[in-house]
Amino acid sequence: MILQQVGEDMISKLNDDVLLLILENVDLTMSVRAGALSTRWRHLPWLLGQLTIDMMDFLHEPYADPTVDDHIDKAMSSLAEAIRSMLSPSRRKTVVTRLCVSLVITNSYSSEIGHLVNEVVENGMVKDIELTSGVERIPGTVSDEEMEKHANGVNSFFSNYPIISCCLTRLLLFNATFVESDLHNLIANVCTELRYLYLSQCDTGFQSTFKIDAPNSKLNILELVHCHFAQVELHCLPMVEKVIFGFWLTRCVPLTWEYIPCLKEVEIFSAMPPPQEPFKLSDFLRGTTCINTLSLDFLGQKVIHSYIQSLLSLKLSSTLALRLGKVLTFELNSVY
Repeated sequence: MILQQVGEDMISKLNDDVLLLILENVDLTMSVRAGALSTRWRHLPWLLGQLTIDMMDFLHEPYADPTVDDHIDKAMSSLAEAIRSMLSPSRRKTVVTRLCVSLVITNSYSSEIGHLVNEVVENGMVKDIELTSGVERIPGTVSDEEMEKHANGVNSFFSNYPIISCCLTRLLLFNATFVESDLHNLIANVCTELRYLYLSQCDTGFQSTFKIDAPNSKLNILELVHCHFAQVELHCLPMVEKVIFGFWLTRCVPLTWEYIPCLKEVEIFSAMPPPQEPFKLSDFLRGTTCINTLSLDFLGQKVIHSYIQSLLSLKLSSTLALRLGKVLTFELNSVY
């Protein structure tokens, strides 16, 4: 946006340090476009310390369906070429402090991308990685076979390129059905540096129970949306501070807690299905004593008054901000 507003003549007057500062938090597409403005600055994309390389940016037709294999294949080919260029040891002169890559792990080009990223991590050229696999799809439109294939691809990717997981701090996965032990192993043992995990339409089988017991996990934020678990049991996540849970199909919120000592913020949102039974917040939050922000959004549906009353039986933090959707906010002081 900045570079589109500044003419080429003005850009030519900027020194390298100023332009590099402008580009530092700009995605790869804009960075390369800036580098092409002048032969003097064509080296600048290879000086950037932060890179965002998204498969969606390489779809040649702006409104092409990203789920079509041919479109995905072409975009992944371009993605591989961009990563090969931007991480080339012969061109890159600075360490990448943050690398964000969005791809489809089940595509044939993912092995080439994995090899390239694995190599630069091994050489010390990348310090921090955010990885996104898959694209957001309409719930219910992804086949069971496709979801299982994606999960198997994720497992194989980290098995083939284990060094990547050493720098992986953020992982976003869409549309994957794992074997329970595989998903747990991913969280507890494989991605040991993970701080943020986002799962959308991911599960271990429809209406299954998933238990997370990861005492060595460094996870700070856990976000699950449209995941078809019957129950998610958070047994041990010692560093988690925020949990976001949205859109579920069970009769009550399928989330329970045990040892989550650092939990400060909980956000749940969903339209209640027709058979939904009222649930008590005191039951839902039992065992959590440090929450200072609770966000409830039932997407325009009525919130039963007993939800508020049930908070009075909880021993929570001395000040609790309770947000109901986008309309109402309460500040409850000294709640015991």
